[in-house]
Amino acid sequence: MIAPDLTRLSPNVNDDPMPAGVRTVLIHCTRSGTSMNPSEFEGTLNYMATPGTTSSHWVIGRDGRKARVVNDDRQAWHAGVDNDNAWGIELEQGVEADGFTELQLLALVQVCRGYVEDFGVAPVHARWSI
Repeated sequence: MIAPDLTRLSPNVNDDPMPAGVRTVLIHCTRSGTSMNPSEFEGTLNYMATPGTTSSHWVIGRDGRKARVVNDDRQAWHAGVDNDNAWGIELEQGVEADGFTELQLLALVQVCRGYVEDFGVAPVHARWSI
């Protein structure tokens, strides 16, 4: 398993554990609406620490920092009805035009590689949606 650079566990998790046999990772973007928002990463972590909001398993900053927000054996609140069958990763991105940094994408590959090695997630691109 990939070690996080920091851990900020969220209270926003389902009571049920993540079911055995989960093999999907969903990648999201934070999207505050402010381009190159200097507080996007920390703001996302603070928001996910607020009871009743959202959560994901990881948040990855533009500088490549990997924050653990929900442990992999728990269901995060990132994908509605898919919370119980997918792990969630949030990429820091204020607006779409900000794109992603090389450090951020390298960190994403590390985290995804962990899911491939630890849980047998197939390394395929399934779909893209906005």
